[in-house]
Amino acid sequence: MNELNTVYDFIKSTFESYDVETITRVPFEDIGVIKNITFPLVNVDYTGCRYENGLVIFKFTIYSLKKRDLSKTPISNWWDNNDNRVANLVDTENILRKFIFKIENLNNDDDIELISRTDLTAGMAIFMDILDGHSFDVELGITNDVQC
Repeated sequence: MNELNTVYDFIKSTFESYDVETITRVPFEDIGVIKNITFPLVNVDYTGCRYENGLVIFKFTIYSLKKRDLSKTPISNWWDNNDNRVANLVDTENILRKFIFKIENLNNDDDIELISRTDLTAGMAIFMDILDGHSFDVELGITNDVQC
């Protein structure tokens, strides 16, 4: 499945050009057990593929996550909550929005094309590390080199 490696390389190199410290490709539930992660993190979770009109279409769920800084002082302002949750949501949304803009306006040597994508979904207080961020599902197509 050389095409999958090509798409993975495209995704990784794109996120490397943003303010992302760690890029992983593990099942989502494994993120909470990985130690020594530097944030922000982008995880690319491969969920399947299909073949259609000479293309192999790969499906991914992509997450952008940051660790919440919890304050030990009593909350005096419930709007701000004494933490960086909103800042995390803004940062992770920006990272994914840049990627979405790039894939919606693709012009690349590998002929990778956007087939579909969902809207961003926010997630807060994920795992015991209390991670905040966004995710979305995307389908990327590339010419199928295997002749059936």
